[in-house]
Amino acid sequence: MNYIVLDLEFNQPFSFKTGEQTELNPECPFEIIQIGAVKLNDAFEIIDSFNAMIKPQIYPRIHPYVEKITGITEEQLKNGETFPNAYSNFLDFLGDGKNILCT
Repeated sequence: MNYIVLDLEFNQPFSFKTGEQTELNPECPFEIIQIGAVKLNDAFEIIDSFNAMIKPQIYPRIHPYVEKITGITEEQLKNGETFPNAYSNFLDFLGDGKNILCT
């Protein structure tokens, strides 16, 4: 059995014209822009890692606060992968064995 320590980074809407947060998209109030994870064995040793930068589709510009606290820039995400592709790669990273997800 492995332990997967997972970290997700999210973007959210922001009005660059007014400098205020705008209304959230009710179907997706926050958009995942990065999936990071480490895989630990039963002795809690790191045996693998995963990192995917995801090009935002719903909120294409990075909220200034999100950029400040994550250090993720629009430049870093412009060549990012799509969420479906990143998710598929994450499932491959998990593999077929038993995992416990930790956040």
